[in-house]
Amino acid sequence: MREIINYHYKLEFSRGNEMVFDIQLDKETLDLVEVQSDYPSWTKRGEFGCKNLTCPLIDSDACPIAKVVYKQINSFKNIVSTEPVNATLTTDERSFNKKCSIQTAVASITGILMATCGCPVFSKLKPMVRFHLPFASLEETEYRVFSMYLLAQYLRGRKKLSQDHSLQTLKKLYDEIQDINLLAAHKIQELERSDATINGLVILHSFGQLVSFELEDNDLTSLENLFKDWLL
Repeated sequence: MREIINYHYKLEFSRGNEMVFDIQLDKETLDLVEVQSDYPSWTKRGEFGCKNLTCPLIDSDACPIAKVVYKQINSFKNIVSTEPVNATLTTDERSFNKKCSIQTAVASITGILMATCGCPVFSKLKPMVRFHLPFASLEETEYRVFSMYLLAQYLRGRKKLSQDHSLQTLKKLYDEIQDINLLAAHKIQELERSDATINGLVILHSFGQLVSFELEDNDLTSLENLFKDWLL
């Protein structure tokens, strides 16, 4: 019997209603445990429009990211993105709580789903999902991304695989992630269904852009200052 990692989100609105989202991941693979469902034709890779060359799917297959988009716009289609919520995430280890806009909560939920849905681009972010930090700041996100990537390079070295300590491969990965985020946002705009979902994606896209800018400028001064005792 496989072990499951549980993420339980509860979003409480000021008018008294609440929304609950239970996300389950296979503990060994970190793949999303999906409930079988029917999806509209636009979720097929060819119609969704993803052109990523690393994806093994053919145009008639359902795109994992498109399936996430479909589920999210159905969940949040009648909600204004700036509406305040009391968001609580309960994991198997602890609970996190934040009073925030619904779009911030949507970004947190969507980030987990996109990394674990089966997309070969976003799957590189699975280690961050295993040690998920909801509602993270930009600085926290940068630290976690760079730490994850450099640990991956160390592990590749142990297996005699090529390594990249210049962060160029990470830059390429985040460029691909930004392309897919924009594609998803455009699809939601085209469907005109969910203000909260598109703005949640915008938050993810903005964080990804800022990570990309740091990599492009090769300016890690803000993080370097944390490591003064290591740089003697």
